[in-house]
Amino acid sequence: MMVRKKSLTVEDFTNLLETMRMSHEKFFAENRTSWDTHLDRLGDYLNGNPQ
Repeated sequence: MMVRKKSLTVEDFTNLLETMRMSHEKFFAENRTSWDTHLDRLGDYLNGNPQ
């Protein structure tokens, strides 16, 4: 558990939320790219053009 002597400010909290949002967006962007690649390969296979 994190122990702090000074209180958390609104700016600290909003910075934390922004960091979490950016990490969340990066995670989904990377997974979307991976799924796009897999689905493209599946489409090629189903069309008779495996790579």
